[in-house]
Order: sequence, then C-alpha cells, then structure tokens
Amino acid sequence: MKNQTYKWNTESTRFVKTFLNVRHPWKNNILFKNILDSNIFNNKIKNILDVGCGNGHFLNNICLKKTVNKMGVETSTNAINLLRQNYSKIKFKKAYCHNLPFKDESYDFVYAFMVLCCIDRNNYLQSLGELLRVTKKFLMIVDFDPPKPYFRKYKHKKNFHVYKDDYDQILSNSGFLKKIVEKKFYINAKSEICKINKKIMGSDERIHHMRKLTIYKKTLTLKKIK
Repeated sequence: MKNQTYKWNTESTRFVKTFLNVRHPWKNNILFKNILDSNIFNNKIKNILDVGCGNGHFLNNICLKKTVNKMGVETSTNAINLLRQNYSKIKFKKAYCHNLPFKDESYDFVYAFMVLCCIDRNNYLQSLGELLRVTKKFLMIVDFDPPKPYFRKYKHKKNFHVYKDDYDQILSNSGFLKKIVEKKFYINAKSEICKINKKIMGSDERIHHMRKLTIYKKTLTLKKIK
C-alpha cells in the first residue's frame, strides 16, 4: 500500500464540508462533558490544540466557562478556510500530525480525537512523538480500542485504510506521561449513542466501534532532559 498521508487532505475537505453544521451526538456525551469540566484541569489550561479538529464543534465547545486560546489543525487549505469562516474566535492552521509547526510544549492541553486511526503507519510513531512534544501539561487521545491490531478499508474513500491498534502502550511507556483518566466506550454505528464501559462480546460490528478515551499528565518536560 502507498503512503496515504499526503492524499488525506481531500478527505479533510470532504469531511468538513459535509459535517460543518452537523453535530455528532456522542461527541457531546456526558462522558466528555464530565471529564472536561472536572477538577483535573482547574485553571491550569490557558491554551488548547486540537490536532485533526474536523468540523470544529468539539473544539468550540471545550472550556466555554473561561477564556482559553484555541488552535485547530487540519490537513486541507479548503477545510481551514471553511473553519475560519465558521469560527471567528478560533485559530486554524494547515498541518499534519507528524510535523506540527509549533514550538516545544507550547500548548497546555493537546488532543487528537479519532485521528491516529487515519495516520499512515509510516508516520505513526512520529505523530505520537509530535503530540508529546507540543503538549506542556495534558494530552488526550480518543481512538479505537481493538483487542488486537488490524486495518480495514476506509468506506468513504477508495484505496484508503484506517488502522486500529493500542496507542496507549507506546505513550505510557514513553516515560513522559502519567495516565490519569481512561474510559472505554462503544458507539452504536446507527444511532451514535455512546455506551460507556461496554465489553466486547464477540460481535464483529461491536469490535469495529469500541473506543477509548485516555488523558495523560505530562510528568517529564523536554527542558529537563536537554
């Protein structure tokens, strides 16, 4: 298979155009609201980076109760232009996860929401490294949680694939992070209803839609090891 990284911008444009005014019910689920409004963050978050921000709704709705500088990243110029038109108070930048154009530890809270599964495996480790590099305090990952690694065809675009494996093993063993939250959940593909902590019962459909939310606190900064 050819590296799909630099062709992903076409899918970025399609997704943002299609869902710019559509809210995904499960992304506004109580699971995320309770965590992001909890005392984990308190007043420690002054800026946020959303890597692969999609239609921007999730980024727009984070930390509404206080002033926080927000930056969203997408891989398409057309997508960025649409997002800028729709969200005047959020900054957006064209970039890829494996090559983020930001200084070390420049954001207090960095997250990637269903992004890692789309990244070509040639750029996967570098992408994890970049997420680690640019976060100063917290890193959140939401992605698939399969019982074993595998890939499958991406149903929205010919010759594209999504990859599903355990990101947590790599990040937890990095030595930079301490896991402070982990929630596993299952998304019903038709209703998009979020069911928290549902176990895999052998259903092929359920396996494809199991996901995991993990929040890490950064315990070792780059400055300390330089």
